[in-house]
Amino acid sequence: MEQPKKRIYFNSPQRLTQLIGANTTVIVAERRTGKTDSIASPFVLRNMQRMPGSTGGIVVPTYKHGLTNTIPGLLAAWKRWGFLNGVHYVIGRKPPKPFGKPIIEPAEYEHVITFYNGSCAIIISQDRPGSSKSLTLSWLLIDEAKFIDYERLKDETLPANGGIKSYFGHHSFNHSVMILSDMPQTQKGSWFLHYHDKMDPDLIETIKGTVYEIWHVKQRIRKMRAEGIEVTRHLRNYLLRLDDQLNKMRSVAVYYKEYSSIENLQLLGESYIKQMKRDLTPKTFQTSILCQ
Repeated sequence: MEQPKKRIYFNSPQRLTQLIGANTTVIVAERRTGKTDSIASPFVLRNMQRMPGSTGGIVVPTYKHGLTNTIPGLLAAWKRWGFLNGVHYVIGRKPPKPFGKPIIEPAEYEHVITFYNGSCAIIISQDRPGSSKSLTLSWLLIDEAKFIDYERLKDETLPANGGIKSYFGHHSFNHSVMILSDMPQTQKGSWFLHYHDKMDPDLIETIKGTVYEIWHVKQRIRKMRAEGIEVTRHLRNYLLRLDDQLNKMRSVAVYYKEYSSIENLQLLGESYIKQMKRDLTPKTFQTSILCQ
């Protein structure tokens, strides 16, 4: 007997981030909004699955922080979605023979996640200077960005994110960057807020409209097939053109968005917000909960 499909819940910010799929995404979201679990995890999973043999980088302030905060959140989400450690990926060791090979094999696997198709995610820690030099990366996830040293990131890591255009240049997410953080309280930790000025709101709205039109056309095609009506070549070509246009728009898009913990009120509950307001200092409550 066929098992029923498992439904996965994403809140509005999480769904919107995935649907827009901008090449550069900056999410400033507060506590318990699911940044790592349901924004970073789909980003990394998509890149590793759809660019076989590629290498990406997960940038963290320290290895301890990455192995304690970032990586467990990624793996927990993957497990819920059916991707298992030792079956679909391995961590910190050379992958077994059935796995595919990376296009550019890492010098060592101590801080590497390797997927079954040969894709790698290298954990890049800023407490190890030069850990990203000489790498060729196809994507970057920058977690807890307010603790990241921007000068070191700019000098060592961002130049490595050139991708391998001969393999993945047709993907809008080749050379992609996702930056996640809650609202910084210091000038030094505010380096990523300028991406707000780089976003083209009209382009983002056009992407949203194109995503909706693609969904609408696919619904129409499903209905035609269910009714035994032949799908016209014109309609199929129209869908291909929409996909091509969406890919081109995403490849140059910058998406910046701020979210407070209130966005996830359905899961957190009002009691959590009230408790945080009672227990935190006014400044910390404003930055860490209200994203102000």
